[in-house]
Amino acid sequence: MPVFDNLRVMRPTTEYLLAMKCLASRAARKATGQTSSPYCTC
Repeated sequence: MPVFDNLRVMRPTTEYLLAMKCLASRAARKATGQTSSPYCTC
């Protein structure tokens, strides 16, 4: 496997992933008219 000194692997934090999941859930609920979400209480 090649190694490149000038590249870094980055990943989002757990908190960021949860926030994105909540935002996506909120958008989906708004689009479909649902009133509750199993993922968060946004």
